[in-house]
Amino acid sequence: MIIPSFTEVDIRAGATSQSFSRGKDYYDNGAVLEIARRGALITAEVEGSDYAPYAITIQLDDAGAIDDAMCSCPYDYSGYCKHIVAVLLALLHGDTVEEHADLETLIDGLTEAQLRQIILTVGGEQAGFADAIERAIILLRRTAPDVAGAPDAPLPPIDVAAIRRELRRALRSAAAT
Repeated sequence: MIIPSFTEVDIRAGATSQSFSRGKDYYDNGAVLEIARRGALITAEVEGSDYAPYAITIQLDDAGAIDDAMCSCPYDYSGYCKHIVAVLLALLHGDTVEEHADLETLIDGLTEAQLRQIILTVGGEQAGFADAIERAIILLRRTAPDVAGAPDAPLPPIDVAAIRRELRRALRSAAAT
């Protein structure tokens, strides 16, 4: 499990002074509703000015530093929005985080048919998921040589960062709808 290694100084450096101040107020007033973690991916919900809470996604790097952070709010200025700041402060102060198995552990042991069923079911229910899968397949085909006739040959490494960027883009797009 990756342990967050960022500090309040890091949070302040990633946000404007106004966003930090308002995010601290949100944190202090209990606006962070829930936090969940699956490996290095942290998701949370924060109450805001809308009826529905805002969805926050934070990606940590291997050292536990903040790699990326997104929020479904309309904030479009420099740095972290107040909702992201509130979640980062909650993590920093050790608030309760619901731990989930990482994706590799979650799918370990599933058959090809089960994986296929999951992909087809989720792809039909989640906006943007099928597009993200399609982009990942295109990337895989561009980077993997033709291995026809050699089913047991190992595939070359996959550019996980590129796939992650595409999935984030799809999630942002889905959150906006």
